[in-house]
Amino acid sequence: MPPLVLPQIHRLSSRTMQPDPSTPLDQILDELKDARSKDLPWTRVADLVAQALAHPEFRSRHTSLAESKRDLAEKAGYTSGMVQRMLVTKAFLDERAKEIAGSTVLDPACGSTPQLDTLPFSKVEIAKRAYDVDPPKGLELLREVATSDVSSRKLREQYDYFVTDPPYGGLSRTSHRHLAEWHRQAFDSLERELPRLAGDNNAELYYKKYKFKYIDVDAVSVNVKGHGIEKVDGFEFVQGQSIKKPSQFSIFLAQLALTASYFHNLWIVVSSDDDELTDLLNALDQLDLQSVGIVRTNKAGTMEALRFPKRPPVPDRQDEVKRQVLQQGLPRA
Repeated sequence: MPPLVLPQIHRLSSRTMQPDPSTPLDQILDELKDARSKDLPWTRVADLVAQALAHPEFRSRHTSLAESKRDLAEKAGYTSGMVQRMLVTKAFLDERAKEIAGSTVLDPACGSTPQLDTLPFSKVEIAKRAYDVDPPKGLELLREVATSDVSSRKLREQYDYFVTDPPYGGLSRTSHRHLAEWHRQAFDSLERELPRLAGDNNAELYYKKYKFKYIDVDAVSVNVKGHGIEKVDGFEFVQGQSIKKPSQFSIFLAQLALTASYFHNLWIVVSSDDDELTDLLNALDQLDLQSVGIVRTNKAGTMEALRFPKRPPVPDRQDEVKRQVLQQGLPRA
C-alpha cells in the first residue's frame, strides 16, 4: 500500500500556528529552555511550543509529532502530556478571545477586558472542559475566572455539579451534537483519502450501512471484484473517552481485538484532540494486532497516519464479514 503522507495540522489558533518567520529557531528554543524553573507563563510556553512545532527546521529534526512534543516538553521541564494540555487550553483562549472581547461575557463594569494571557492555567482548563460540554456554560465560567478571584476548587465544584446534573449526567445533548458533527467531518475526510488508505480506487465507503453479528463499526469500505467482494475494511471513530479512561481501556482493547479479526484492515480514527496515544500504540504492538491502523483527522479535513496495518488479522474471520455484506446486498452491481 502506498504510504499516506499528509500534512500535519495541529489544533492551534491562527495566531500560534503562524510563527514569526524572522524569529530564529535557536531563539525560540533558548527562551523555552527550563521554562518551568524560570516560571515562564504557561501561555508563553504554549506559544513557543507552537512556534517550534510549526518551524520547518525543527520538524526536520524529528520523525513524528509525538517525538517533537516530547523533545520540547523535556527542554521546558514539563511532561509531554502537560505541554499538550497547555496547547489545547491556549487554543481555547485564542479561539474565544474575539468572542469575549466586546461581548457581555465579561462584566462591562470591569472597565476593560482583563488580560486573558495572565489567567491561571488550572482555572482556564476547567472553563475549557465546561465549554466542550456546553459553550454558554463554559463562557460563563471563563467570565468568572477573568473577573473574580474564584478558586480552582470552587470552579471544579461548579463543573462537577454541572456535568452530573441532567441533561449532562451521561452524554449531553450538546455532546451528542458535537459527536455527530465530528463523525460527519471524519467521514468526509476519509472519503477523500480512501484511495490511499484502501490501496486502490475501487473501494466504496459507507457510514452505518451494514450491521454485523457480534461486532459494530462506524463505517466500512468495500472492494467489489466481479460479483463478489475482494476485501472489507472497518473504521471505528474514537474520540478520547475509551482510550483515556483506564477503567474502560481494557474493555476497548478486547472489543478492538474481536472486531479486527473480521476485517482486512481495521482503522481507528481519532480526532486532533487525541494526541497522547502512547498507551494505545504500545497495546496494539503487545497484543500483536498488526491489522489495525490509526489515522487522525481534524476540522480542516486533513489526516495524518499514525500507524499502518502490516498484515492480515489473526484469527482471520474476513469471510464471515464478507458473507454478511453479501446477505445485506452488494453496494453496487
